[in-house]
Amino acid sequence: MDVKKPGYAAEHAARAEAHQARTRRNAKSADGNADFAAKLARCQESGERDSSRTSADQERAERVLALKKKVAEGQYRADLHEVARNLLFNDNSEPLL
Repeated sequence: MDVKKPGYAAEHAARAEAHQARTRRNAKSADGNADFAAKLARCQESGERDSSRTSADQERAERVLALKKKVAEGQYRADLHEVARNLLFNDNSEPLL
């Protein structure tokens, strides 16, 4: 005759529930790997865009330095008509006044 300890059913139920929880986590983890791969691909694409943005920023910085050098040497002459146009109009060519 098999004698069972008191609370055996509760212990068994708890172990079974823990096992089911692990099984659900593992199933979610498998789906999570696909999600992770998709997120990784998006990050790599954005990194490529960031590198192109960085090169544009670097080019802009070089142009700004060249302009500052011209200003410091007194070689830069602004187009006064363009300056006035920029003061009077916004980007949509609408008068600000």
